Amino acid sequence: MTRKSRNKPLKSVIGIYCEGQSEVEYFKMLRRKYRGGNVRTHQVGLEIESMESMKETKLITEIIDKVGPLKRKKQVNAVFAVFDRDDLKQDDIQLAQALAKKNGIKIIFSSIDFEIWILLHFQFFTRAYTKNDLNRLLSGSKYFNQDYRIFKGSEYDRYLSDRVKVAVENAKKLAQSQNNLLTDNPFVNIQNYIKEIFGRDD
Repeated sequence: MTRKSRNKPLKSVIGIYCEGQSEVEYFKMLRRKYRGGNVRTHQVGLEIESMESMKETKLITEIIDKVGPLKRKKQVNAVFAVFDRDDLKQDDIQLAQALAKKNGIKIIFSSIDFEIWILLHFQFFTRAYTKNDLNRLLSGSKYFNQDYRIFKGSEYDRYLSDRVKVAVENAKKLAQSQNNLLTDNPFVNIQNYIKEIFGRDD
């Protein structure tokens, strides 16, 4: 096995740091689907990691600590924080937004839960769902046909890989009326970043 030169600079990475395992598995599915997309074109790596809870600004501060040294060495091309509303208050989200913006981190956000984005792969809607509603609905025969609470965090490929374009279109339609990250429910903005990260969103 050939060893890399100690003086050879590390390749740049796109860092995607997620609050939960569902989000991690979803982005890993996209990486497989697009075979790296613009990640390959621009010769950068894609790092997808699960981080701790988003309580207040904890996720953002952990990301800053993790990527700070890489940014100083210009080894990071872009950084994304992926989380959902959970029990966060507006003040918490605004603090997270301000801290992320100050440190060049882009926020991918779902309200009330990441499963809002998952459901958009199957249908368009504008009504608000609770987490229990989403788990119950996604467990149905038209969706995952199993207990989604147990399934979530598993590989999404065979259920969602061919439906990403549908989700993007539904999310763009939803954003025509639901576009305020702080107040709207449902809300998602992942559709704005898939193409930026992977070079495609079909």
